[in-house]
Amino acid sequence: MSSPRVLLAVLMVWTSADLAEAAVVSALSGQASVITTGGLTPIDVGTQLEPGQRVLASNGSTVTIAFSSDCEITVLPGESYRVPKDCRAVLSR
Repeated sequence: MSSPRVLLAVLMVWTSADLAEAAVVSALSGQASVITTGGLTPIDVGTQLEPGQRVLASNGSTVTIAFSSDCEITVLPGESYRVPKDCRAVLSR
């Protein structure tokens, strides 16, 4: 019979591998949206973002996305950006 500590350690490793970083809009100058199947949904500072969502900064606007790993990405005017599962993996490329 396996030890409860071993089982807990295995469970922690398994679940942490599938978890995505938390992402939130930390700064916004102008207007921005999340692109959805239904169109554009406006976002504001504090909006939680999910991996795979695409953020669109309107012309003349910038959006800063902050991740739980002390990593930030700024979306420039007129550009869109797909939220990654792991910010540091994207920046290290």
